[in-house]
Amino acid sequence: MLTSMIRLKNRKNSQGISLIESMSTLAIFSVLVLPLTLLLMEYEKGASSTKAKFAILDSVEKKLEAALALPFNDIPEGKTSNVIIQSQNGNTLDLNSSTISNKKVNYECSVEVMPVNFSAVTDSSTRDIKSVKLENGLKKITISAIWGKGTEKQNIQLIAYKANL
Repeated sequence: MLTSMIRLKNRKNSQGISLIESMSTLAIFSVLVLPLTLLLMEYEKGASSTKAKFAILDSVEKKLEAALALPFNDIPEGKTSNVIIQSQNGNTLDLNSSTISNKKVNYECSVEVMPVNFSAVTDSSTRDIKSVKLENGLKKITISAIWGKGTEKQNIQLIAYKANL
């Protein structure tokens, strides 16, 4: 205890901190703070990327809802992009490119016509079954969003089915 008091007394007489003390403090500080700074930078980068993906996903969901709001016969078969599809009832599907979170996003609508088979008992006493096949009974609608270039190219696809009722 007496030696620590003597050191404190001697410390009061000194004119400041030594170069070795300041360098060791700086080294300890940089060893602790630099990794934390890099970690926070990576976290922010990941958070902004996730935010952009959710914004793009939201836009794809809205486009898929718009496609499902179109009458069955107004939904074009095959692949469609960079157009606005307008229906007779006033609904529209905008497939033009847009910019979301500083990313240029291209949209594509792919529609595949699928047959539907129905089977039903026509006479319960004889248990006769009648099958009907509708060639144009169902449309598989895929809305895709594509963004990025080269190896960083990404996409999101949502799929829904619309019946010809």
